[in-house]
Amino acid sequence: MAKGYNQNQERVQLLGLLGKPLARRAGRRCELCETSGELRPFEIPPEPAEPDLDQLLLLCQTCAEQIRDPRKIQPERWRCLETAIWSTQPATQVVAVRLLRRLVPLTPWAGEVLEMIDLDPEIENWASKQN
Repeated sequence: MAKGYNQNQERVQLLGLLGKPLARRAGRRCELCETSGELRPFEIPPEPAEPDLDQLLLLCQTCAEQIRDPRKIQPERWRCLETAIWSTQPATQVVAVRLLRRLVPLTPWAGEVLEMIDLDPEIENWASKQN
């Protein structure tokens, strides 16, 4: 058990080292809904062996919680994805696509947004990968 704990602590430390560049990139705002306040790094599954800035998002607690637990999703809260999907950050696009796909059965606007976008094949491939 100590080995797993130590590995987790190492990962947390490595994520901490990426905090400042991540906050700078995000403009100290949630990279999905653009709120400010308490923000935390969120690793996009599947997680790489070593934390990587390109596979991190800076998210507010509400966004992170609803991503982690699909039962908590509030479809109208995610209208922000209509803007987030056009981000220049591939990580933001990937999470936006994944969330929009999750929202399609819940609300018609999610499917409409997905129909409007033409994803780069790399982004599409990454968005299709899960844990």
